[in-house]
Amino acid sequence: HRDENQYVNNPYFAEEVRRKLLELYGEKGVLENGLIAHTTVVPNYQKIAEEALRHGLEAYDMRYGLHSDPVKNIGTANWAETIKGVDDPAGTGDLQLGVVLESGDKEATIGLKSGKKAVITFNKMKWAKRKGQSAPSKVSDVLKVGDVWLTEPAGEEDKGRPVHWLRQIPEVQGGLIVMDPHTGRIFAIAGGFSYELNQFNRASQAIRQPGSAFKPFVYLAGLEAGFTPATLILDAPFVLDQGPGMPKWNPQNYTNDSLGPTTMRVGLEKSRNLMTVRLANYVGMDKIVDICNKFGVIDNLQPLLSMSIGAGETTLLRMVSAYSTFVNGGKKVTPT
Repeated sequence: HRDENQYVNNPYFAEEVRRKLLELYGEKGVLENGLIAHTTVVPNYQKIAEEALRHGLEAYDMRYGLHSDPVKNIGTANWAETIKGVDDPAGTGDLQLGVVLESGDKEATIGLKSGKKAVITFNKMKWAKRKGQSAPSKVSDVLKVGDVWLTEPAGEEDKGRPVHWLRQIPEVQGGLIVMDPHTGRIFAIAGGFSYELNQFNRASQAIRQPGSAFKPFVYLAGLEAGFTPATLILDAPFVLDQGPGMPKWNPQNYTNDSLGPTTMRVGLEKSRNLMTVRLANYVGMDKIVDICNKFGVIDNLQPLLSMSIGAGETTLLRMVSAYSTFVNGGKKVTPT
């Protein structure tokens, strides 16, 4: 018999281990040989990682407004019993279903499956603007009596009543890895908003552009070419002729401005696209490709200037492993 706290539910991590075991021993070996797998997962880290990713995806998704509909409309008669029969949507996790009992200008009263009541204030639902529509001016613009919505406790009270956020299952996804850079031991993997919703692991399986996370490897090539943190690099418009019939390539800084001659250190700190492109153009993409191969960041990186600002494709797991090499002063570790 095991105590309750000895059970750890980390499906993304467990599935990653299962895939690795299948790769090493085959299906028959895994299912019939009675293997015992010792993993590096730290349950507390895993819990924090999953919560951080979920909250980050929720916050990002909310900035783009409301895309979901009420889970159901059950009315308000005998709501405390009726809502218990409403199934939680896939991916609900720690979110809670709440039925709208009253709805006005500044707040709505909701009933929860626990039988208790809470309120959703205007500040906790004003993000719920539908695409092509104006932003809500009052709570009742969105929350109609009898509708069941996903909610989450906000950790605060209003006139002694618990306040909840209006929530929805995000359309955006993401991944997160927690790794000891000195040993390569992976302490936590969060591969998406919810394993119940989708089993695809964005941390280890998704192929993505690294974006600005690739820039340190460009600046490393600059250091090896004799640049120093104090070397001035021109932060100004850059135009590349791509050949007959092709438009000119004209990258921009995120802020659409330029700082003029600026130290390499500031260029890295502020992730300046134009400085990075100029540096890559000076040292040559062949040297950057060579560094990329040594660090194991991207396979077969094309020596094109646009790759210097993260246009290649890789996985989050490989990026985390490559970054650990910086921490270790050049020593490469293998994630385990």
